[in-house]
Amino acid sequence: MNFPGNPLTSDLLRYMRMVNVQNAQPGLGIASPTIRWAAAAMGAMAVAGRDDFPGRIKIPVLMLAAARDEVVSTAAIERLGLRMRTGHHLLVGGAP
Repeated sequence: MNFPGNPLTSDLLRYMRMVNVQNAQPGLGIASPTIRWAAAAMGAMAVAGRDDFPGRIKIPVLMLAAARDEVVSTAAIERLGLRMRTGHHLLVGGAP
């Protein structure tokens, strides 16, 4: 995807650096997801969505959420952060 309007980053220099890496070493790129990958991702999301999931996390976790993120649900990060015993979430205001 061209940079203007890119929902994954607002940092043009970082984006161009990664484009150059990808052009120099095409083998480092990621192809389209497979059916198996999509099934595993859906299964992991189902487990993470269960009511008992936050209480099963035993290690300290800090989740950062970008206030203007168009890809990841900031509200979902906040809900999970509020339910974890060993975790917290921070909202980075103004961050895309």
